[in-house]
Amino acid sequence: FLEEYPTILLAMASSIKAGLTPLVALERAGLLLPQGNLLRMEIEELLRAFARGEAKETVVAAFGRSIRQPDIKLFRLAFLLVLEHGGSFSRTLERLAGTCRDRETLIRQARVSTANMRLTATILLLM
Repeated sequence: FLEEYPTILLAMASSIKAGLTPLVALERAGLLLPQGNLLRMEIEELLRAFARGEAKETVVAAFGRSIRQPDIKLFRLAFLLVLEHGGSFSRTLERLAGTCRDRETLIRQARVSTANMRLTATILLLM
């Protein structure tokens, strides 16, 4: 999920710049993912809930509930705001994608650093 999420945000931003609505852009971005993908399933459920006529607030609040990622809360808030009030959503999505990628890079760097420390500690213990 974490690897594909920024890509989907950028695909949405591109579609919105091309003139699509946020919902259609989200639907098109979801089609880029393979069947059975967690993010695609979340997008499809969101679209089905909108098609059933559920309230925007409820539908958007339910998006990504099973995924523990702080950036999803930001997406939910921004998506709800753009659905209710409109505005330039593509720049917001681009910034959010950048934030997600930066967070992922920091997490990877932390894992590498701790792995190096564990290796050093193991070598010192063996000596």
